[in-house]
This record gives sequence, structure tokens and C-alpha cells, in this order.
Amino acid sequence: MGQNHPTNDHNKGKWQRGDIFAISLQIVIPIIAIIVTVFTPMVTNSNPLTSDAKLAIIGLGLLAPIIINQYSLINGQNKNELYQQDNINKFKKLDEKISHTNPLLEKAFLSGNDRIIRFASRRMDEVNAVITEAVNGVRSGKLSPREYYNELEYFADLIITDKKINGKNFKGEIWAMTSFAPDEWIKDDGYEDAWTEKLKEMVTLGITTKRICIVPSDLIDIISKETFDANAANNIKQFPGFIKLLKDYYGADSVAAKNGIAKHYMLKDTINRTLADERGFFAIKMTDGALHILTGETVDEVGSLSAHVVFSDAEIENFRSLCQRFMTPNNALEKILKDKMKTNGFEKYITILGIVLP
Repeated sequence: MGQNHPTNDHNKGKWQRGDIFAISLQIVIPIIAIIVTVFTPMVTNSNPLTSDAKLAIIGLGLLAPIIINQYSLINGQNKNELYQQDNINKFKKLDEKISHTNPLLEKAFLSGNDRIIRFASRRMDEVNAVITEAVNGVRSGKLSPREYYNELEYFADLIITDKKINGKNFKGEIWAMTSFAPDEWIKDDGYEDAWTEKLKEMVTLGITTKRICIVPSDLIDIISKETFDANAANNIKQFPGFIKLLKDYYGADSVAAKNGIAKHYMLKDTINRTLADERGFFAIKMTDGALHILTGETVDEVGSLSAHVVFSDAEIENFRSLCQRFMTPNNALEKILKDKMKTNGFEKYITILGIVLP
């Protein structure tokens, strides 16, 4: 992701601007040559051009398209060679992976043990189903908890490496969204602990996090009242998660608050249905602009978090546009809270909790 290949399948077979320009020149130049030989004497009131001069001009006019055509052919051939080499490299990588898998399958089927064969076949069916869904669709399909946390770790390692390589020129960011659903903080023993440590590492490195916070209208209504009713607020299922975020990022002991690397944007759940339906996402934007996204966070039947990896370039760009549309100063969480909350209401409540908005 983030790499531009010489020729994309999407553009293959389509005329590019350069092709249209080259063909236009091949048509226009001979016409210009003929016009020059015929009309120049008339316009300039000079003597008619000699036959040799006319032949020379027309000859140049006819020669130019041949040169342009030859250049276009060579340029196209170079692009095709680069495209073919790119495909060869991909096939080599695929062959490398298959060469590791085939001996294992061969060994399983040659074992003559029905139990091993059935076990191997069942696992291959599962793998094939997942790959088929990924190839045919725009997302990976629902990941298992292990796969989900592996992808999170992979994303984190990508942006940490990006930070270390680019140093002062680093422009990467973490993009995230929360809808404050109670099940967002379900504890996955082992997985969640390891991920929390990775998050701390990214905070320590000073990687900026931009988070969209989707909140229900009734939560905004209750924090806007002159007198804040904590009991009524706690009846809203998103409220505990909302307060947890404020403590984590705006509390007195918050490392993120001290570093100033966390930015939050607050939206009503009615503002954009697409974002609200996603429930939550985690994404990284690299220095080169490449975007990697885990979205559609859900909780499975045993209470483990999961999500989908987005593969489609078109969906990734739509996602980028959507985030950039709402990650603006006007939607900043601090600004909205300061505009909404009252001195003796919600502001007094969060001050007691040690939460200080910048």
C-alpha cells in the first residue's frame, strides 16, 4: 500500500493524457505544415515559397509524427516492461510462499492418516474461504481476535518504523474513532495487555493521534444543562466511556495531555450515518500518505473484539476524505464542550475529576 506501480490494472487498456496529446500532435503538425506552405506568402505579401522550401516544410511536417509515434511506442514498451517485471516479482513472492506450504500439504496427504488429512483439508478450506472473500470483496472479512490484534500490532510497527526512519521529517498520524460503546473496553487477556503496551510506546514516541468521538444527542443534551445530573448521565450507556476518554487524555496524570499529541473531534451520531455505522476504527497515515485501516469493530459471541481490514483503494480514499472533512478545529472536542457545558454544571463535574480542557 502506498506504492505507485508503473501501470495499474485499473488503467490498463485506457488512453492516458500523454497518448491523447501524442496523437493530437501527429494530426496537427502535418496540417500546420501544409497551411504554412500555402498561406505564408499570402499573409506576409512575400514571394511564393520555392518548391524545395515547400517540400522541406511538408517533409518536416510528415517526419514529426513518425518521431512522436516512435517515442510513444518506446515509452509504452518501457511501461509494459516495468509492469511485467512488477508482476514477475509478485509471482516470485507468491511462489516462495506456496513452496513453503506445498511440502506441508504433501506430507499431510502422504501420511495416510485420515485424521491428519481431514484436519489439514478443513484448515485449507478455512484459509481458502478467507482469501476468496478478500480477493472478491473490498475488505478482509471479520478477523478472529488473534488476527485482529496481529493487524493492530502490524499497523503500530509500520508507523513506529516510519517515525524512526524519517525522524524530523515524520508526518505520520494515528487516526481512530470511538462510539463509546460499553463493549469497546472488554478485556481480552494477553491480547489487550500487549496492545496497551504498544499504544504507550507510540505515545512515548510522540506520534499524534486524531480521534473522532461519536456521541448520542442525549449525552450532549445532558452535559449542556445548567445543573448537571450525574445519575441521569450514568444511565446513558456511552457516558462511562466518554468520561474514561476525558480522564485518559485530559486528566492531570495523562502523558498524552502533557505531550499535546492527542486531538479529539466530537460529532453527534446523527451527523454522518457512515461513520456511526462503523462503530469504531483504527488507522495509520504514513509520512508518504499511505493509509492502513481496521474498521467495523464488533464484539463476537464470546466477547472478543474484531474488525475488518480495508483493501479497496477507492474505499480507502473515501475514508480519507470523510475523516479529513470532520477532523477540523470547529469539531474539536474541547471547543464543543466549552461551548456547551455550564460553569456550575458539567464543567464543575469534570473539574472535580481532575479533567482540565486546554
